[in-house]
Amino acid sequence: MSPLECLFEREGPPSYGLPAALAELYGGDFGLARPGLYANFVSSVDGVVALPDGRESGGVISGDDSPDRFIMGLLRATADAVLIGAGTFRKADGDRWYPETIYPKASNHFADLRHQLGLQPHPVLVIVTASGHLDTTQIALDNSLVITDDAR
Repeated sequence: MSPLECLFEREGPPSYGLPAALAELYGGDFGLARPGLYANFVSSVDGVVALPDGRESGGVISGDDSPDRFIMGLLRATADAVLIGAGTFRKADGDRWYPETIYPKASNHFADLRHQLGLQPHPVLVIVTASGHLDTTQIALDNSLVITDDAR
């Protein structure tokens, strides 16, 4: 993968002092304000973010683009928690939403970054579901948090 090219960045964002290998792939340093909340998702040119046919949409829409997967890994590597909806959880059987599962080539560097930032080895997976209907045999539910509504 070639280093990413930054098209725009406001002045003064925080920086983490990325491990050299991550800084090389990212094209420089990176950081986010803490505490903070940020979102990352892929969409098609016409704005589609989810496919109606039951397939896992992210990989299909992005074409499993390596730079996209790297950015998702980097964001997960800096996160305390990864929040997903139950529909996404259901479509991605076996995924744990860890940095190293989305971009395995940088797994050791992501681990180094999490250690450097004083984070736990993996972000907590938070699943939001209206119905509470989840496959409880999925390994991703280990050490995760499920948020639901008792109104149903």
